[in-house]
Amino acid sequence: MFQKFSKALMFLMCLAVLFSAAPVFAIDFKDTKRKAEAGNAYAQYNLGVIYDKGYEGVKQNKSEAAKWYLKAAKQGIPEAQHNIALMYYDGEGVPKNKSEALKWWRRAAEQGVAEAQYNLGFLYGTGEGVKQNAPEALRWIRKAAQQGHQKAQTLLKKW
Repeated sequence: MFQKFSKALMFLMCLAVLFSAAPVFAIDFKDTKRKAEAGNAYAQYNLGVIYDKGYEGVKQNKSEAAKWYLKAAKQGIPEAQHNIALMYYDGEGVPKNKSEALKWWRRAAEQGVAEAQYNLGFLYGTGEGVKQNAPEALRWIRKAAQQGHQKAQTLLKKW
């Protein structure tokens, strides 16, 4: 009898956790948005991610994501710098602009974001949006590879 009761209790507890978790994000979203609007750089980055990916029922909005990434990027958040660079490179949420992408990737790369280091090295290697510069490309690709970036490591083997 006790086993049946404890299994039923466990099942009910799981259901309670599952159903109570849904509104928690809405509260977090509102709190994140409030903090972002107040100037909190990490909240701005998180809000950018939420809009970029369209998480938890928040409608995906690339221009809103770009707006928040840019605010966070200007405050020095390296992940936001990398993400806004991607958006400028692809023209998602902002007009396509390779020089802006290069500027933000450089800032993120200088702060140690491996993907930004790889992308910066790629641009220098191909001359896309910047004067082609093999030594500079190699420098950034090496930095990314040293952090375990797979594509950078593969590229270095071929270099």
